[in-house]
Amino acid sequence: MKRHVFTFLFTSIFVSLFAQTNGEINNLILPDNYPTNGKCIINKYGTGTNHILIIADIGFSDLAFAPLIYINTNKYTFHVVTLPGSNLTPVYSLPKKGTSYSEKIWLNNVIKELNQYIDGLEISNLAVLGHINISSWVAMQMAINNDTVSKLIMMAGVPFSTWPSRKYKGKPVKFEERKGSIDYFMAPRFYKTITRDNWEKGLYAANLYSNNHELSKVFWHQSASVPIAIMVQYLCEFFTDDISTRYNQLKKPVLVLEPDFKGENLNTETIFWKVWDKARDLENFKIVRVENSSIMMAFDQNEKISLQISNFMDKK
Repeated sequence: MKRHVFTFLFTSIFVSLFAQTNGEINNLILPDNYPTNGKCIINKYGTGTNHILIIADIGFSDLAFAPLIYINTNKYTFHVVTLPGSNLTPVYSLPKKGTSYSEKIWLNNVIKELNQYIDGLEISNLAVLGHINISSWVAMQMAINNDTVSKLIMMAGVPFSTWPSRKYKGKPVKFEERKGSIDYFMAPRFYKTITRDNWEKGLYAANLYSNNHELSKVFWHQSASVPIAIMVQYLCEFFTDDISTRYNQLKKPVLVLEPDFKGENLNTETIFWKVWDKARDLENFKIVRVENSSIMMAFDQNEKISLQISNFMDKK
């Protein structure tokens, strides 16, 4: 089975390479002539009185939620976000060399854009739905800080990543270690040495995306199509944070929909479960493992997740 990109990154780079690089922080290079006037693309669907802002993860777009939107167009108004750089759309300009990934330039740009969009809606509340990695972090951060966000939905969400600490043997990486680890070890060495073949081997395996084999291949290729520099910038910013340390700051209702992957590929799928361990005893979190589902849950179990979302949205 292909290894998850996080496991691949940190076992192959951190374990084998401990010497600090002499390279500059943030030395990424976009493909030639790649457009850098990127903005979030937001499409609106449905006519319902309840609003849901869906943030598609990097590499994906409205298509990832098409079945969910289709059967709920009368119940909700959906605002579906495609992140800059997904599907070869324009991306943000790369931060200047020397900028720490911990400054989260791109992630904060996304949040700023989405907060401005929400302000323009002139509504008192809406739910935000996060999916997989980058999107889940953004959605949770918005739910913590934006008063208009009244509820949070996590669909196959992995809002933070962890790896073994170099300083504290046998422990996961500490928050204070993340900045230096990413800036000086993982990002420069990984980006300078990775090949396209090895990069693709580190992505989520295709069979994790959907129970439908052909759809799985489509979604895997969408993820793999993102230029490496774009994915590295988003992921390295994401890696510098551990948002699980702020789960208890989130006082709003949270629905977590976990895929069960049909009980297969447990080494990978448990990543989607363990990230919620700190939240399982929190009263405002409802965590549901959806039977016979994969990452693209709307394609595998659309009626089940629609019912869960409906019950969650209707609850006062």
